[in-house]
Amino acid sequence: MWIGDCPLSVEFNQLYKYCRDPNSSVNDVCGSGLVQIEFRRPLIEEEVGEWLRLVEIVNQVDITPGMDESLWVFGKKGRYTTKSLYEAMTFGRVKDRLMMKI
Repeated sequence: MWIGDCPLSVEFNQLYKYCRDPNSSVNDVCGSGLVQIEFRRPLIEEEVGEWLRLVEIVNQVDITPGMDESLWVFGKKGRYTTKSLYEAMTFGRVKDRLMMKI
């Protein structure tokens, strides 16, 4: 997952299916400052709307050079700890039976 609550390939599945190179990196597609994706066929009107929405979402992110860093959202300072995982799984001491099976 790069941005949002689910992978862009899921949220924009139809566009992903038409993408000429679905294994392109974010840098390949957005590195020039413009979102450049080549499709295997022209997009129809409905798909153009999805394309414009995708471009809008991607343009909200500043791409910087260097390696990506992972951030653990459940722990202090963005670092993973067993305690932070347990607290996330128990929702403040309220246990979720499905999460506890993990």
